[in-house]
Order: sequence, then structure tokens, then C-alpha cells
Amino acid sequence: MKRTTLILLSFMVCLASFGQGMSEPVLKPTRMHSFSLNRISLDDAEQIVADIVSTTGLKEKFLLREGRVKNIEASTKRKKQQIIYNPEFINNLQYAANSRWAVIALFAHEVGHHIKGHTHKKSGSRPHLELEADEFAGYVLQKMGASLEESTIVMQYIATYKGSKTHPGRSDRTTAIHNGWTRSNNEVVSANSDFKLVELNTRTSGTAN
Repeated sequence: MKRTTLILLSFMVCLASFGQGMSEPVLKPTRMHSFSLNRISLDDAEQIVADIVSTTGLKEKFLLREGRVKNIEASTKRKKQQIIYNPEFINNLQYAANSRWAVIALFAHEVGHHIKGHTHKKSGSRPHLELEADEFAGYVLQKMGASLEESTIVMQYIATYKGSKTHPGRSDRTTAIHNGWTRSNNEVVSANSDFKLVELNTRTSGTAN
């Protein structure tokens, strides 16, 4: 019990030092069916990013490594797109949320920064850039099989109620993920409808008058 309390306290301190923390009660823990909640290794993290990239249909390559950062960040160095993450932060997040989707959402967010070209800018974090990356994350998570709740749960742990100069508030960030998830879901519905229409036309064209 003492160990659990210490882990959660250290996680909250880490969030606070990043300028983000929990200011509201967290959602009920959710469990995934396709992932193990064992500790995330570098190999696991690389596979998560590979799955995200594969889902988008792109062929981007990212250098993924553990580092002495407060949480996770995307950057471009010597023309190499990299994602650096703090393994303790990532694993504490998974532990607190009881869902690997929370971790996948973070990696998808950083991939989004690269895909949107944010890492080539010198402005650093800005609210509108964070929202673009959040929307991208929501879009990808839906395609990976996450529910809307699983896609947005991460914001209960990393976003404050009120925004800052660099990051929007929790509500806006949750809405951005929601928008990306919904857009992706609508594409699936539309594709299925188009498929059924083609199938129907094919059958009809083969029917004698």
C-alpha cells in the first residue's frame, strides 16, 4: 500500500513539474483487450510507434529513445525525427490510468507533431499546435480500435482544467481528440456504406429484366 501511494505521488509531482496535473477526479479505470499492461520496454514503445505509423499508411521513420526528459517530446535533430520519452513517466501513466491507450495516445500525439511539421518550427509548444497533434491522436486511435473513452482518458492525467501559454485546457484538448476520433469513425462508416452500394449495384446489374 505504501509503495502504491509513493508511485502515485511521484507521478503527480512529475506532472506538476511539467505544468500539468490532475485537478479533477479521474475516470474509472478501463482495461484493454489487445494489450498487456506489463511494464513498457523500449521494444514495446518502438512497436507502439510502428503500429501508429502503419495505421496512418505513411512510411515515416522515427528515432525513439529513452531520455532524461520530464515526460515525452518530439524534436528534429540533424534531419532525424526523434521521440524522446521518460520511461518512468510513461509507466506511471499506464499504472495510474490502468490503460495502455493513455500511453498510445501520448506517442500518437508526438507522432502528430512530426507529421504536421511542428518540429521544424522554432516556436516551441503553442496551444493551436497541441490541438492539431491531439486531433491527429484521436484520428489514429480510432483506427487502432480505441473507443472514444479510451482515446480521451489520457487527458484526465496530463491536462489541467485551465490552459497555459503553451497548452490548452483539458476540455479543449479532449474535444480535439473527440473531433479526430469522430472524423476517423465517419470515414469508416462512409467506406462501409460505399462498399454496400457497390455490392448492391453489382448484384442489380447482373439481374435479367
